[in-house]
Amino acid sequence: MPEMALPVWLVVLALCALGAWLLWWLVGCATDDGSPMQAGSDRRFLRRVLLWSYGLRAVLGIALYLISYWGLPILPSLQFPSEPGFWVFGLDSHLYHHYGYLIAEAWKHGTELPVLELSPEYFAVVAVIYRLLGAHLLYPILLSCWLGAITGLLAFRIGRRLFSVRAARLGALLVSCWPSSMLWSAQLLKDSLSSFLVFSALALTLRLAFEERPIRRRGWHAMLLWTGLVVTIMLVTRLRFYLGSALSLTAVLILVPSGCALLMRRSRGPAIAAFGVALIVVASTVVARTLDPLAWVSPPHPEIGHRRLARSYWQQGNFKEASREFSRAIVLNKVDKPSYLGLAGLYAQQGRFDEALGVYASYVQVAEPDEQSLIRRTIGGLCVERADEALGHGRAAEAVANYERALAFDPAALSPFTYLGLTLLERGELELAAEFLEKARSLNSTAADQRRVGLIQERLAAKQHLLDEVARLTALRARFKEEEVRLIEAQKSFQAGRPDVGQPPATAAAPPATAAAPPATAEAQLRAEEAQLAEMLLTVRGTIQEGWRCAARGAHEGAERRDHGREANGV
Repeated sequence: MPEMALPVWLVVLALCALGAWLLWWLVGCATDDGSPMQAGSDRRFLRRVLLWSYGLRAVLGIALYLISYWGLPILPSLQFPSEPGFWVFGLDSHLYHHYGYLIAEAWKHGTELPVLELSPEYFAVVAVIYRLLGAHLLYPILLSCWLGAITGLLAFRIGRRLFSVRAARLGALLVSCWPSSMLWSAQLLKDSLSSFLVFSALALTLRLAFEERPIRRRGWHAMLLWTGLVVTIMLVTRLRFYLGSALSLTAVLILVPSGCALLMRRSRGPAIAAFGVALIVVASTVVARTLDPLAWVSPPHPEIGHRRLARSYWQQGNFKEASREFSRAIVLNKVDKPSYLGLAGLYAQQGRFDEALGVYASYVQVAEPDEQSLIRRTIGGLCVERADEALGHGRAAEAVANYERALAFDPAALSPFTYLGLTLLERGELELAAEFLEKARSLNSTAADQRRVGLIQERLAAKQHLLDEVARLTALRARFKEEEVRLIEAQKSFQAGRPDVGQPPATAAAPPATAAAPPATAEAQLRAEEAQLAEMLLTVRGTIQEGWRCAARGAHEGAERRDHGREANGV
């Protein structure tokens, strides 16, 4: 519920005081048409009765609310534990309060009304109170208490016109202090309002149909009375159809025969008044059933209200609710340009470019022809911005796709040479890409275009460098293969010239030192080749490096076996 500027208890005291003063003043106005002595006596009686009635009703309503709100152990089986402030015998109170609050909020923001399954008249009455004072349950309850008390004044005037002062006082006392009436008025129910409208309709009917002086001679006062009768009958019918039907039937059964009798007595003025009142009552009842009250109380342009809410949420940083309100405005009005642009801008701010482009594309389909070019330029610019962002992060394929979308919506959004250069770069045609990029740079373009071309050229240079490195690595691998073949051949040649380790030593004298030189020379050469190949193996990866390690280990073991053989021969 919205916060109130004034405390609730202070507003309640002010409403109670205002209601008491209005009762005091209305009693004085309603009893000034008789003799001074009788008027004073009636005034004192009515003020005591009505003020006591209003006070008891208000105290009962406040007490019931507080007992249920605080969960006091008083009639706990009749309380709603989950709904503080409400009672089981007033089931409709929660419904009136809930929808009254929703309607008040809809009026506040200018949005559409909630879906109602019942007639919205009393919901609208509660919503008016909540809109003016705040959404608190006691405020409409105090109005209901006041209407229950003032109905006694109407009963007094009807009884005095039809019967006597004594009957009028008795009627006022019964209507004002009837126990069930006091209980229903202490809850958020429409019984008090219905009773007040019924007694108002009866009082106006008697005043108009049986006035001693012709009403047509009383000018604006008569028009006010007739208008009041029409509005009262229509409200009664809308609140409870059976009450309006009963009033119409009563008017036909009583006023039509009375008008005929007056015509027979040659009282044309009173007869016309009786017929006119009966006609007005019946016509008002019929017309009330054909009205659509939702059209009267609904905001004319709810999409504007949703758009205002969306902007408010946007300023607060609540992007989820802002997008929801913008979307709701678009649903209500398919050609609401500010909502489309607002939703697209919101998505763009969040980085949701695909959704922003979708909103722009949807609006292009419903926009006016003179607005479509502007929207297309906006979409093209947004696609270019997204493509530039992707290009800056190295996502060239995504950049190409967005440049294509930009050119589809707005051919002037991007230089064709820039697009072709990037496309050829991604296809691997580097020479043509470099040529188109040079043409794009030579044009008199903006700083953004030059920066975009620079990024693409940097990517082109990086790709060219990568290709060069790949070619160098390929050549290195080929050279390694050649060296590996040479190593294998050298190992085979060395093993073919190695003496047999298992052969017994010869009886001849030891060979001269020059005879052992060839094996030593071959071993040194093999060691040099091993060192050279080891340096080359540091630049390659994977299985080639592992294979070379195995070959080096094999060569080293062979050398050790040769050394062992020479030592054995020397022994």
